[in-house]
Amino acid sequence: SSPASAAMLLVAMFLGLLFSGALAKTGIFAVVDGIDFGGGQHHFKGMFPAMHSGTPWGFTLEEMPDLTGHVCIVTGANIGLGYWTAHHLATAGATVVLGCRSMDRCNQAAAVIGEASGVPLERVVPMQLDLSSFSSVRAFASSFLARF
Repeated sequence: SSPASAAMLLVAMFLGLLFSGALAKTGIFAVVDGIDFGGGQHHFKGMFPAMHSGTPWGFTLEEMPDLTGHVCIVTGANIGLGYWTAHHLATAGATVVLGCRSMDRCNQAAAVIGEASGVPLERVVPMQLDLSSFSSVRAFASSFLARF
């Protein structure tokens, strides 16, 4: 029995416990969520969302720190996770740059986020960004650096 075989056995056992749900039943993920390195921020909260069946694992808006003075870029911000990420960052005080392929949809998302969250429109900035195009990425970076 070599050390590599022993390591493989341990990994296999860990994965078995993880995916069977036995590890989650021990409460270890709740312990990891509660680790605080000071300042009241739980840096590992939500790190293992798939292992939290039936329990909330994300942050609530009340738990988010004040992001006033921070500038955040959110790609795909006109729909889905990107939209809601941008919405909550803006609500927490950040200036949010919405990076979208379509400026029409980006402008619509910015207007809805501004209206729904009560955030001034100058803090929700729509900018065109197509991550599949190097020229679009370069243009976005140039515009972003000029503005911020």
